[in-house]
Amino acid sequence: MALTALIALSVSVTPFHFPGGGVNDLAATIAKYTGQPCAILMPGSGLYGRPIVSLREVTITPDPERPRESLLEGLEREFGLVAEAKDLNAFSFGMWPCRILRPYYEDCLYGPFSAPSPDSIIEGDGGLTIRLRGNEAIPVSRLEQYLRTGKAISSHWFYQRLALAITAEDVEKDRLLELVAATVGAKIKRSDLGAELLFDASVFARRAAATQEYFARAIGVDSARSTYRFVAEVYRTIPHDLLTEAFRTEHSSVSVGIKRDSRLWALALESARRLAPDIQSGIDLDRGMEYELRAYDGDATIIAWIRVGDKLTRVHF
Repeated sequence: MALTALIALSVSVTPFHFPGGGVNDLAATIAKYTGQPCAILMPGSGLYGRPIVSLREVTITPDPERPRESLLEGLEREFGLVAEAKDLNAFSFGMWPCRILRPYYEDCLYGPFSAPSPDSIIEGDGGLTIRLRGNEAIPVSRLEQYLRTGKAISSHWFYQRLALAITAEDVEKDRLLELVAATVGAKIKRSDLGAELLFDASVFARRAAATQEYFARAIGVDSARSTYRFVAEVYRTIPHDLLTEAFRTEHSSVSVGIKRDSRLWALALESARRLAPDIQSGIDLDRGMEYELRAYDGDATIIAWIRVGDKLTRVHF
């Protein structure tokens, strides 16, 4: 029974109880409690951390006057889950899996997740029943196979690196596609031939900034911390059309000037202080600074001019 129906029948709200388990178990518990399908973006692992494979037991009692909002608040408080849609059970852990923004963290692509077994997805007359178990996950790169729409489903290259935990009971395939799109933060473009998940710069930027802030908190090296904070501010402030261009392909990049007296300028100067004294003293701030944002590693490198003898040279740091 949907949560709204429960509220209509009773002044009180049935507590949400999660007995503990993996991400699929949490998705199944949310789906059962709300009466709606649920998808959670598989988190991969954090910086130098282990993938999230076990979540603790939790009980949340929603506020009867604002049941869904208070449930979502409780899920974020207890698990770090962020609701990615107003009316859908589409969740992430607020960040991109670190492998997405740092390709050289090879253990972080999906974490220890495997493809769904044949009996985990059952096709009915009108929709799909999805009951993933253990470490199973549906990769976005294979949505066409697992959602069984009979039409092509393509996606921006970035989303193809993601995987999802999904629970659904006889849900229409088109509705499941909307749930997937909200979970990964994509826009849907439909045609007679199928559907495409398009890059949504606003959602991407929010999660990318949160990911970089996580790196800044997790690492104990001051110089690296200042770099992560700089990159987080890049994602918060870059115009969305430029961000879209930067991630147009896996090898794209853009260069953007840094405005003086902005927080980004101050963070760039903070990063410059870790350079060798002779390089610091040679930076010509009158010529300004810029940054290069690269899709292939999700990183933003500061570019400045330094004077070496009688010559000016552009340097990245």
